[in-house]
Amino acid sequence: METIHQSTRKVIVNKGKKFLTSNVHYMLNSKAIEMPIKYYEAPDIKKQVDQLAAECEFFHVVPQFVYCVRSRGSKARRTIARIHGLGKLWQGVLNMPPAYTIEVISEIYDKMSPEDKEKTLVHELMHIPGGFGGGFRPHKGYVERKMVDEVYAKLKKARAERKSKLPL
Repeated sequence: METIHQSTRKVIVNKGKKFLTSNVHYMLNSKAIEMPIKYYEAPDIKKQVDQLAAECEFFHVVPQFVYCVRSRGSKARRTIARIHGLGKLWQGVLNMPPAYTIEVISEIYDKMSPEDKEKTLVHELMHIPGGFGGGFRPHKGYVERKMVDEVYAKLKKARAERKSKLPL
């Protein structure tokens, strides 16, 4: 590692790769000790999220304010992905527009089938409310498995119809 930081959310370069970290690094007996979770830029996930938002007709989602990261080192065992919002308080304090970050937990997400990965991202996008204000839609009544499956089935149907209309 090039540098040891004593603050959070710094960009660190490790073997030529950039990643974000929420870890606080400490020096103890001349050895760096760090907390385990690290966040990496995920342009592949971002591209897929933007495409899914358009294909699923989530017109309320503003692509330039949806960020994507891949985390490593999470202790979560049942969590595949999470969505984080920039709440009203932080928007005001930082003078920033509403924004969301979709985090995929690499140890679980990367092993999934392409279909399950897409369903996971659709699930996270469904948490974003129509007002795109930094808040969230809850699971109950808005983001339940049945609803995710319905949106995904509609997506697959639309893709199949587009494919069948392509010239041979």
